[in-house]
Amino acid sequence: MGRVSRCDKLTEHDRQRLVRRIGEGIPWRILGDEFKIPFVSIVEWAGRNGHGRTPTAAKRSIVETLMAMPETERFSEQKTERCECQSENLTEQSEHDIRAAAQEDVRDMRLGLHAARLALQVSAMGLEAMRDSGDLDPRNAKLWSECVAINVNTIRKIRGLDDTGATANITIANPRSFD
Repeated sequence: MGRVSRCDKLTEHDRQRLVRRIGEGIPWRILGDEFKIPFVSIVEWAGRNGHGRTPTAAKRSIVETLMAMPETERFSEQKTERCECQSENLTEQSEHDIRAAAQEDVRDMRLGLHAARLALQVSAMGLEAMRDSGDLDPRNAKLWSECVAINVNTIRKIRGLDDTGATANITIANPRSFD
């Protein structure tokens, strides 16, 4: 496990306030003085958690906000307009482009979730069919169970339920090791 940032030690309320202040474009040194944390810690924490001041960070923030909304509310233009662009020096056109790109990402993520859920159902039905037929071939059972694991992992990643680091990946054994 990595080091805990001084920003992570702040209360939830203070972290939310820090994110808002970062989005307002306050200079890093002033933020450091305000929160009594070295400004370098804030810069690193903000970059690591996607609270930077780049268009990519702004889009990521919008996508996270939209994915947290109920599906019926997610695609309305008014909801996208209320999501804050946390970048400095953005023109009105670039803010519009960021919001449009965020909407596309959310649609792609919804499509990916739908496809992973369908593949998960097919994999589960394949395992059940093997069990019901009495033909429990270990290799086929392993393949179907790996499909289940991959699709569950995909759903969890899209939903943001797992750390995206190496520890979140499911390790699949080499099929030749079972020979």
